[in-house]
Amino acid sequence: MRKFWIGLLIFLVVLVAGIALTPILFKDKIKQALDKQLAERVDAKVQYDPNNVSLSLFSSFPDLALGIDELRVIGQDSFARDTLAYLPSFRVGLDLMSVVSGDQIKIKSIVLDRPDISAKVLKSGKANWDVMLSDSAAAAKGQDTTALNLAISKWEVTDGHVRYEDRTLPFSMELRGLNHTGSGDFASNIFDLVSETTADQFSMTYDGTEYVSKKKLAADVTMAMDLGKMLFTFKDNKVQLNDFPATFQGSIGLPNATDITYDLTFKALETDFKNILSLVPGVYTAQFKDVEAGGKVAFDGYFKGVQNDVKMPGYGVNLQINNGTFHYPQLPQAAKNINVNMVVDNPSGFTNNVKVNVKQFHLDLGANPIDGNVAIDGLEPMKVDGRVKANVDLAEMMKVYPVQDLALRGKLFVDGTAKGTYSSTQMPVVQAKMNLTNGYVKSKQFPAPIENLVVTGTVLNPTGQLNDTRVDISNFRMLLEGEPLEGRVATQGVDKLRFDADVKGVVDLTKLTKIFPLEGMTVTGRLNGNVAAKGNMADIEAGRYQTVVASGTVNAQNITYKSADLPQGMKVTKATATFNNNQITLQNMSGFVGSSDIAASGTISNYMGICLCQASPCVATSR
Repeated sequence: MRKFWIGLLIFLVVLVAGIALTPILFKDKIKQALDKQLAERVDAKVQYDPNNVSLSLFSSFPDLALGIDELRVIGQDSFARDTLAYLPSFRVGLDLMSVVSGDQIKIKSIVLDRPDISAKVLKSGKANWDVMLSDSAAAAKGQDTTALNLAISKWEVTDGHVRYEDRTLPFSMELRGLNHTGSGDFASNIFDLVSETTADQFSMTYDGTEYVSKKKLAADVTMAMDLGKMLFTFKDNKVQLNDFPATFQGSIGLPNATDITYDLTFKALETDFKNILSLVPGVYTAQFKDVEAGGKVAFDGYFKGVQNDVKMPGYGVNLQINNGTFHYPQLPQAAKNINVNMVVDNPSGFTNNVKVNVKQFHLDLGANPIDGNVAIDGLEPMKVDGRVKANVDLAEMMKVYPVQDLALRGKLFVDGTAKGTYSSTQMPVVQAKMNLTNGYVKSKQFPAPIENLVVTGTVLNPTGQLNDTRVDISNFRMLLEGEPLEGRVATQGVDKLRFDADVKGVVDLTKLTKIFPLEGMTVTGRLNGNVAAKGNMADIEAGRYQTVVASGTVNAQNITYKSADLPQGMKVTKATATFNNNQITLQNMSGFVGSSDIAASGTISNYMGICLCQASPCVATSR
């Protein structure tokens, strides 16, 4: 018995010594194979420090664990300044016997910790991840194509950041806090791929519009993989965006080098209104879990067809909300009677062919109803047939939906219809009116309050011709921190605009530019006056300034102006300007340009030519 224990001890010592020495014995061999493969098979700059390469058998027995820290992959040519992947910690599991035999080194697992991956497709269709030489291309160059063998059965990503941008669509997607595990027998042609994915933030943008903004994502997916046919079929799966779970059925195929085929349907797994409410931007906040919500939802759709350089699959979505409600407990009012019936359909996949039909939209914000419906056929040109009607107490609305650091009050009435074609040469037949009384706006970003705001206006186009569009703001009044501004504005036409305006009051430019910032310039000071103007842009463009009727007086005090073109700035300490059709009479103007003082009085003729001329020569005189 004593000899047995001594023999066992000697065996264990030899085994542990062998395990400890194996990484040392094979580290140079593996590193040489790695460098050879990178040089021969990867058309990109791969940067890493040899001192950051490690090899261990203890942590992954019976496989070898190859570790590389601080690995970067940088593109070539059009992507020479782009980092495709930064991998702070990259771990690869290698089959020990394949390393010992030296024939093929088999990669069995991959683990990425905190990877930062940025994938891009240019408008030309060139992709920055297309950096691997195919076996045929490598063989044509006389390179060894058998040094590595992918026999991956599991992989893992922790705390990843992945960005994808395809400018051919244009489409972009971003995931932050990505955690992903997957398993499957890639040594076989037919197997099940099982994966679990979560992301703290998932965003998706199409054609400049962000449709999904920083939502939580969770996905458990099992796919049947047929690598021989390159056909991948959804089996058991559940994808959840915020609190909205859905399931997919169907398949994705890669029949050739250029096409991807989709035959997918999807639908909501739950029908509570609160689940889809969590997708609305701004709703999924820390308080969302306490929101009281009711009502039912039906949601389903399809994604079917071929995707390649010239085509996109067709798609469609059906959404119905019946008797939805939501109420934030900290607010006194609820949104009630939410009813939506919407169909989006585009079987061809061409964006311009999309049809959107919102057959019904109704919402009560407290006691304030909002109704609407719209049918849209195509984008360029766009056929429109819709109506919106709302009668809203803005203060009551703020009791329904929380908007931080914003105060709104006033009664807003809107009633408008539009029917016809919208394009660069046409307008729908439009009839719309709006009335706002006792308005008040103040926010943290725009601290100067607008008070006693009154706006009454109409938009009419009885024919659908652009130049028959008439906008009539018959009355507007407001106080900006106690200073009045009021007037009226009427315009007709678009490309040959006719105008008739009358404005009087005080404009504090310092306060106004806090509300409406001017990019690249700083303007301060006060204007006080009464100005009226009537005419049309066709006469101004033709230099017939005498046909424009203009009159008024403006007093300026401490006006300052700085911009990139005038960095030294200028200041008008005081000035009075009187307008008529032909000239401006300037009285007692004093101020500074940089550090130089100026003073002036006199007249400016053809001032509209100075301000507005485009094709005609401008003549101005002063005395």
